[in-house]
Amino acid sequence: MATSPRPLLVTNDFLPAVGGIQQYTDNILSRLPDAAAFAPHHPDAAAHDDVASYPVHRSTDPPGAVRGPDGWMLPTPGVVAQVRAAVAAHRADVLLFAAPWPLVGIARRVGLPAVVMTHGAELVMPSHVPGAAALLRRHLRSAALLTTVSAWTGRHLRTLVGVDGPPIRFLRTGVPLDTFTPAADGRAIRERHGLGDDPTAVFVGRHVARKGVDVLVRHWSEVRRQVPSARLLVTGSGDLTADLEEAVAARGDDAVVLAGRVPWEELPAHHAAGDVFVHPNRTRWGGLEQEGFGVIFLEAQACGRAVVAGNSGGAPEALVPGETGLLVDGSDPTEVVAAVTSLLADREAAAAMGRAGRTFVEEHFDWDRIVAGFRDDLVAVVDGSPLSSDEGLG
Repeated sequence: MATSPRPLLVTNDFLPAVGGIQQYTDNILSRLPDAAAFAPHHPDAAAHDDVASYPVHRSTDPPGAVRGPDGWMLPTPGVVAQVRAAVAAHRADVLLFAAPWPLVGIARRVGLPAVVMTHGAELVMPSHVPGAAALLRRHLRSAALLTTVSAWTGRHLRTLVGVDGPPIRFLRTGVPLDTFTPAADGRAIRERHGLGDDPTAVFVGRHVARKGVDVLVRHWSEVRRQVPSARLLVTGSGDLTADLEEAVAARGDDAVVLAGRVPWEELPAHHAAGDVFVHPNRTRWGGLEQEGFGVIFLEAQACGRAVVAGNSGGAPEALVPGETGLLVDGSDPTEVVAAVTSLLADREAAAAMGRAGRTFVEEHFDWDRIVAGFRDDLVAVVDGSPLSSDEGLG
C-alpha cells in the first residue's frame, strides 16, 4: 500500500498569477507531503518558487511551441515531454489537474492515474454546447477520481459524466484560519478611506455582473435612506469598473468607496474594516453562469463578519442562512437592500452572526483537515483501491 503518494500537479492556474484556483492549489500542495507542481513560465516565478514548500517545475518554450489564450500550456508533444521529465525527476505516481481541460489527456500519455479538480463555472457553460460537452465529458471520464468544492457542483458533475463515471469526492475550499481571523485589524483600512465609525459593508471580488457589485453600487442610496451613515467599501476591478466609477462620481458624496485591487495579504484587514460582507452573486444566462461555491464568504466569516450571499449555484453551502449570514436573490435589488440594511442597522446582531460564522468555518473548512482527507483519497488512487463516491452530494 502506498503510504505516501507523490502527486504532481499539472496546471495552467498557478501562483504568482492571481486567482482563486491559484490560492486553492497552493494551499493543497503546501499541506501534501511529497507534492510538486508543473506550471507555465511566469516572469515573477522565482519570487514564489524559491520560497515554496514544494518543488515547482516550470515549462519552457521549445522552437515552434504553441500556447493557448493567456499563455496557457496546451498538451503539445513538447509540453508532454516536459511533464514526463518532471514526473521522472519527482518520481510522481499520480497527476493532479486543477481544471478539466486542456491538459488532462497528458496523464494517459505518461501512464499515470489522473485526479481532476472541479470548481463549478468551468463545467456549466461547456456542458450546454454539444461539441464542447462531449470533449469535456471525455476528459472527465478518463480520470481515476474527480473532486468537487460543493454539493451543487458535484451533482452537476455526476450528471455530466454519468452514473458509471469516476468516483466523485469532496475537496472543499478551506481557509487559512491563522490568516483570516477575528483578530485581523481593520482600523488602518478605515482610516485610509475615511470611514470613521460609520456602519460599513464590504465587497471583495471581480467587477463582473455575476458578482452583483453593480446592484450594490446603484442601489446604495436606498440603503442610506434607512441607515443614513451607511458606507460601502468596494475592492477589485473588472469589466464593470468604468461603469461603477461613473455611478460613484454621479453620487457626489463619499458613501461608496472604490478601493481598486488590493494585495491578497490585505484581504483580512479589509474584511475586518466592515460590519458585514456583501456579495450578492446571481445566476445569469438561464443558468449558464452560476457561482460554483464562494470561498470569499468563508474568508469573511473566518474574520468574524456576517455575510450577505446571493442564492446561486453552490454559494448557499458557504454559510448557514439565518445564523452566519443572509441568503438573498442577487437579481432582486429590493431583497439585497433589505438584507444589507437589516445588518447595518443592528450591528450587534451582525456581530453575533460573525461569531457564529467563525465557528462554522473552524468546524467545516479547516485546510489541514480537508487535505488530510484528500491525501487518503490519493493513497487509494495510487493503490487502485475502490473509493466510495458521491457522499453528501444529495
